[in-house]
Amino acid sequence: SVLPGPHSSAAWTSFSTGANPGKHGIGDWRSKTGYDFHPVTGDDIKPPRFWETLSDAGKTVGVFNIPLTSPPEPVRGVSVTSWTSVSGQFASPPSFQAKLENIDYKRQADFLSHDDEVSNLLYSIERRGKGVELFCDEFDWDLLVAMFYETEQAHHQFAPFIDQDHPLHDPKEIDSVRRVYKAVDEEIGKIRARVGPQTPFIVMSDHGFCPIYE
Repeated sequence: SVLPGPHSSAAWTSFSTGANPGKHGIGDWRSKTGYDFHPVTGDDIKPPRFWETLSDAGKTVGVFNIPLTSPPEPVRGVSVTSWTSVSGQFASPPSFQAKLENIDYKRQADFLSHDDEVSNLLYSIERRGKGVELFCDEFDWDLLVAMFYETEQAHHQFAPFIDQDHPLHDPKEIDSVRRVYKAVDEEIGKIRARVGPQTPFIVMSDHGFCPIYE
């Protein structure tokens, strides 16, 4: 990933541009001008994303849920922004957004506290998979990039409870995290089966997690 950090905004931008934070200029979710802070968007990223380069070369691409891809850039194929979208339009072309809305596609699960239903995370994962299937069914594609954010949401809420040394440790919550990973594994398995063993296939993460004690 990237240093210092790693921070998701910088890490996913480095992944997609091949540039380090010093070159692409992204180190946080916000930028600062004088005393004012502004949300960072895809317009603040100067180097091209590698899928943009492929699209310009005539390749068909599908990009789902990578941070800081809003507003969605038109590509040869489909671009779907993440939970960091800054406008009502979250997909390009708009016709594909309408299809995602029809299947209740989720860019982020309704899960802001460990008291929320884990089923919300599982549903979001399943809807993400359906969105990817929709793209694969409709396009003769060359590149697919899909990010499942729900593992991060789970760890943000459950990290203290699954650490045996943490005073808030709660063994029953370990199963909640396992259910999320199992659901993501199943969706990855479906994609892997669809593309076949001859297609280069990469599974990656931008960072790990740890509990906070103070």
